[in-house]
Amino acid sequence: MLAAAMVFTACRKDDDNLVTLNVNLSDYTGSNTKMYVDASRYTHWTSGDQVNINGTGNTCSVDLSGDKAKITGVPNSTGGYLAVYPAGIAGTYGTYSTSISVTLPSTQTYTVDGSGNQIVKAPMYAYCANGETTLTFHNLCSLLKVTINNNRSEDITMQSITVTSNSRKLSGSGTINGVKTDSPSLSMGSSSSSFNYVTLDFTSADETVSQGTSKSYYVVVPSFASTNISITVEATSTGLMDLTLTHNSAVMDANMIATGPTIAMNSAVIDFAGMGTESNPFQINNLDDLNTLKTRVNAGKLYDGKYFKLMNDIDCGSWTGIGSTSSYIFNGTFDGNNNTITYSQTSNSSYNGLFKHAGTAIFKNLNVNCTINNTGAASYAGYCGGIVGYSHGTTFLYCSATGTITGSGKYYGGITGRNDQSASKVTIGHCTSSVNITGTINGDAYMGGIIGMVEKTGSLIEYCSASGDITDANGAKIGGIAGSISSGCTIDNCTYTGTATGSSLTGPIVGSKGGSVTNCTPSDQND
Repeated sequence: MLAAAMVFTACRKDDDNLVTLNVNLSDYTGSNTKMYVDASRYTHWTSGDQVNINGTGNTCSVDLSGDKAKITGVPNSTGGYLAVYPAGIAGTYGTYSTSISVTLPSTQTYTVDGSGNQIVKAPMYAYCANGETTLTFHNLCSLLKVTINNNRSEDITMQSITVTSNSRKLSGSGTINGVKTDSPSLSMGSSSSSFNYVTLDFTSADETVSQGTSKSYYVVVPSFASTNISITVEATSTGLMDLTLTHNSAVMDANMIATGPTIAMNSAVIDFAGMGTESNPFQINNLDDLNTLKTRVNAGKLYDGKYFKLMNDIDCGSWTGIGSTSSYIFNGTFDGNNNTITYSQTSNSSYNGLFKHAGTAIFKNLNVNCTINNTGAASYAGYCGGIVGYSHGTTFLYCSATGTITGSGKYYGGITGRNDQSASKVTIGHCTSSVNITGTINGDAYMGGIIGMVEKTGSLIEYCSASGDITDANGAKIGGIAGSISSGCTIDNCTYTGTATGSSLTGPIVGSKGGSVTNCTPSDQND
């Protein structure tokens, strides 16, 4: 256990409305970083640091000597001062608060100072009552030390370290308790807004561990009693490698640096050839690679900013989609390289397609041949698309889909079933579909040759064509391109040459139109 890192702050009154908080660092060692980790745990302020005081973000400045900081322009408060660092984690609170809601990020970005030391922005809290002159900051979390031993025959570039607990929440929603005592503490929530994992992300750091060397990294985690954790390391050399080790009966006390395992990278298995960059993307060569992608995404790896390329045609046979929930979704770029993925899917679940969910992903030059039989009742079956069942701000460019989609779902489309109105806009350009769609739902449903429903303002479908037949005799809104388009969305320069048949709103281009439809063939007539 290490002694608490403390920052002493004197309160100086500027006028009747504002005060300046002068921060003296009791353990200053000359580094200009916020926190420097070696054998000790040092806390340092940097010009530009954001500290939330009484619910308002304030910026620190550092004087010329480098060992002091000032927080200026703080509204004077007769109720004292409650201070949270970093400012961005704090929810709404004030001097009246007996607890403070915070959100710990599920992704921590790896950064270093000018000497190459890791900068660790661990949450801290301080309070002084009215009339008092000193703030004492307390560390609310601990640091888990993970050592990477590169005993491979080549240098490796770090991508991520993910810590997962089998029973504890490590990120997301939490609460600072005891905010007006000398012993504040952090407790993590148990709702869906709290997560049992946290990731240290290296993707913007170009962090290399040379062959034959070891290096330690620190992950900020909330304190917890004995629990089992797993530590997953991703790195690249000749390709993307992945290695997971279990650390049993781990104990993390606040203000503690806990030594985790040393991970020997020679036993890591290469997941994908390539480096995940635009010029050297991860390669999907076969069904095993596609299954690996599914396993990683369904376990929470989103691949933000990573590039994939399909190297060959793949026949998946019976397939369950990638992206198990709206939280575990693919966010990378998937270049089909004009190859085709063939699959069949029989399911009564709500989300069906090559990908069940996709986030801010880009799919391009991808062809799919799908056979989807959505067998569930309407309350279960919902979102079906040849490429993606439910899109959360996804882009599709120069893609195509063939095959059939049948069932009792609410949102069926040849490319994607529906886009999420609470996410970013969907963009579909220069795509084609000959998927034949047959619905059997009794009641409200939306079916389109390209997409079932478009409803996020700014969404755009352009230069697309569909030729599959779309049929529903039970009240669905049917359009050759989209079943429904909401206000603020646009369909432009699209063509439909199939047959759309239904008992409700059926249009050559759109079944139910609230947005703009221009330059399409045949001309749409539904308003």
